[in-house]
Amino acid sequence: MGRNEIKFRRQTMTSRRIDRHKNYEALMRRHRRTSRVRLVFKLVVGGLVVVLLVYLYFFFAR
Repeated sequence: MGRNEIKFRRQTMTSRRIDRHKNYEALMRRHRRTSRVRLVFKLVVGGLVVVLLVYLYFFFAR
């Protein structure tokens, strides 16, 4: 059993803690969407950097 699991089992389920888990599905949906947006953004920026580097290579190679 990991340290986090032991810590989680020690915490009692209060009404505030239960309220935090009621909207879990919507929270995970939003997390997946933002993760996907970040991944696409990183891929687009990386692609632009590669295209720029290739362009600069051909520009200065002549």
